[in-house]
Amino acid sequence: MRLTANEVGALKPLGGSNPLVSALFLTRSLLQVRLSYVSAIPVNVLAVDIGQSGSRVRSTNGFEFSDGPPFIRENGITEAVKKTLLAAGSPKANVLSLSLTGVRGLVPDPHEVGVLCNVITGANSVAVMDDGLAALAGALGGNQGLAIAVGSGVVAVASKDGRVSHRDGDGPILGDDGGGFWLGREGLRAAVKALEDRGPQTTLLTQIESKFGSLYSAIRQQADADIMRWCIEAAPIVLRCASEGDAEAVRIRAGAVSILAETVASAWRGVASLNAQAPASYTGGVLVDAEFREQFFKSVSKVAPNLTWQQPIGDNLDGALFLAQSERKDLPPLLRWWLL
Repeated sequence: MRLTANEVGALKPLGGSNPLVSALFLTRSLLQVRLSYVSAIPVNVLAVDIGQSGSRVRSTNGFEFSDGPPFIRENGITEAVKKTLLAAGSPKANVLSLSLTGVRGLVPDPHEVGVLCNVITGANSVAVMDDGLAALAGALGGNQGLAIAVGSGVVAVASKDGRVSHRDGDGPILGDDGGGFWLGREGLRAAVKALEDRGPQTTLLTQIESKFGSLYSAIRQQADADIMRWCIEAAPIVLRCASEGDAEAVRIRAGAVSILAETVASAWRGVASLNAQAPASYTGGVLVDAEFREQFFKSVSKVAPNLTWQQPIGDNLDGALFLAQSERKDLPPLLRWWLL
């Protein structure tokens, strides 16, 4: 940065006639102007949210990308971040904030992924967080309370008076109960049982076969990875059939609602009594369904009656951006920073 001739000229007389004093004053003034200039440089924060069904990117300078690859646990976190950033065109940033599924409430050492992010984006600060924490910060605008994210997976995080609890987010085999994967899996199971005359007849069978083709052939020919993907894609079919009154779909929806209410109760018990008052909110595609959401609220009111449910202020990306612009301090085991 350069001062204009007029600006330099205006500084000289302040040192008086002593050339040493003039030089010292000019040096100090130039430093002050440079520091002011540097502090005025806008910091671009890039948030990345990687989930089981896809990934998204958003920055404070207006950049957005929403068609990134999903998280595949076998490939690891670093590979998932790399693929998402490259798919987004390697956007540049000063600070990077990662909201990640798959860490299951225990964020690992961020060094490897931090170095990768620095190479791809130029970021010198990288926040790595559990997506449940990002959901809480986004849904409640940084305030304490409770948030549950119900997408393909499920995670609930609560905070109160410095305490934080994390529930589920345990993956589709041992957890994620009541989420999109769980709903779709239960729908597929009901359809297969109906197909083989091992369970009640259900419109789930015809609806699922209209999307995926013959289940008889599919369950014998498709790879396990395809069946896993079908579980996620079948969730909307289950909710649609439930709204149309199909008995099996209604049963599955009721089971999901009950399970999610227990997850909320467990998370809230981790930081307060079940009768304590606090705001609560939600994120995730499953709770976009109005009937499902209404039944969920009713079920939760029976176990945690003083949670006040509100529409989310923001989503995981908003939460990741908020936390990245807050104090750069670890919140183990849910948030860890890498600093160059």
